[in-house]
Amino acid sequence: MRFPRPAPPRLFDIERLIYSAANYRFMLVADVMGAALLMAVGALRFRGPLVLGIAIVASGFLAWGGVEYALHRWVLHGRPSIAARAHARHHADPGAPISSPALMSSALAAAAYFTLSTLFDAGASALAVSGVYAGYNYYALLHHLLHGRRALLERVPSLARLEESHRIHHRRVAVNFGVSSTLWDRLMGSYQPTRPSTRRGTA
Repeated sequence: MRFPRPAPPRLFDIERLIYSAANYRFMLVADVMGAALLMAVGALRFRGPLVLGIAIVASGFLAWGGVEYALHRWVLHGRPSIAARAHARHHADPGAPISSPALMSSALAAAAYFTLSTLFDAGASALAVSGVYAGYNYYALLHHLLHGRRALLERVPSLARLEESHRIHHRRVAVNFGVSSTLWDRLMGSYQPTRPSTRRGTA
């Protein structure tokens, strides 16, 4: 009689890491450090005017909004995957510490930098990617506050509106995919305006 072979041991359990509180806290810090490192590389290697360097960083920061929208709408709410499963768990338990695996975003940023630097100036490439990475950090911190420190956001009207918009997304998953901005939802027709009556609900 044959017995099935035991599954090989997992050296790196990605899903366990995604749901780890330690990983969540680590990523909030590590991503800020990663963006700062790229910014430093860009500042050291960029040879253009200061105004142009600032414009490149700002352009990267603004570009993050489109990346955020696409990932949230078509990956996190898309076909079944580890990412979509983790996001569904976030919707079921918004306060749970769920994050991408340790250093994944840093690795993606590094890959984007090295790819761009083969086509463009290395300093400008680092500044552009650091801008996108800074946008990601803004999103990550804002999302953390949306679910854990709402009272802080209510003091700033623009942030309070984003909080209400995200609360609507948790009720109706087919709208308001933007977390750090509503721009792309407005452009793509998936924006549902906030209303005073939504403030009593929970996300």
